[in-house]
Amino acid sequence: MQNFNGKVRQYLKENERKKRSRLFGVVLSVVMTVSVLASLVMPAISATEGTSVAGGDVSYNGGSYSYKDANSVTIKSYDAVGSGKDQSKKIEFNVEFDFDKGEMTNRYIYFPIDDNVSLPEGGIPSDGTWGDVEDTHFDEGHGISGKYRVDEIDGKKYLFIEFDERYQQKNEKDAISGKASFEGNVKRKDTDTGDKTTVEIGGQTVEIGGFTPLTMSAVKDASETADGVKWTITVDNPQRSLLTGSRTSFLRTL
Repeated sequence: MQNFNGKVRQYLKENERKKRSRLFGVVLSVVMTVSVLASLVMPAISATEGTSVAGGDVSYNGGSYSYKDANSVTIKSYDAVGSGKDQSKKIEFNVEFDFDKGEMTNRYIYFPIDDNVSLPEGGIPSDGTWGDVEDTHFDEGHGISGKYRVDEIDGKKYLFIEFDERYQQKNEKDAISGKASFEGNVKRKDTDTGDKTTVEIGGQTVEIGGFTPLTMSAVKDASETADGVKWTITVDNPQRSLLTGSRTSFLRTL
């Protein structure tokens, strides 16, 4: 009897030890899973933040341009042309900037531009020249404080401004402000299906309306086959197109 009881106690101890081992294994696997996920996610987060947070210099036309927040962005909107997802609007952008006294440490600056602003080949101005940057209080330059271009580098779009050296010298004594104006064609972003979209330039977001809302449409077509008439109905739902695309169904009659 004592031998039997001893075996029972030994069995219970062994069973308890195995339960603890299994529990330890589960906890260890959870810890390892979380650690692996964290190691994968954190670099992605860091990389995203590193590219989305403005501040890095951009090389262009022999100069090193520094990021600048726009003070404000105003627009003049023209009638929409085209239809469907390809509909676009010509927009005149007025990008205003300001510098506190002594703030301009680099006379080369840039403003990032959203991707849904279309640029002609060669940038803006399209003839390869530079446009004028205006400050009516800059008498030394007769109201022209510098020059600008809008261009694309490695798939990213920028408004580049090169200020007159005298304008930077003026900022050493005075606060300054001005604007650069350019025109570009704007399409809706892929996620926009209504009558509006947005454009961000230099950290300022402007809303652009006047688009024709995208609506669901269906096209029916019939064709003769060896089995009879096959009907094809193609449904285009813009609300679902990002995930599923157009849906196509078939109806066949013999």
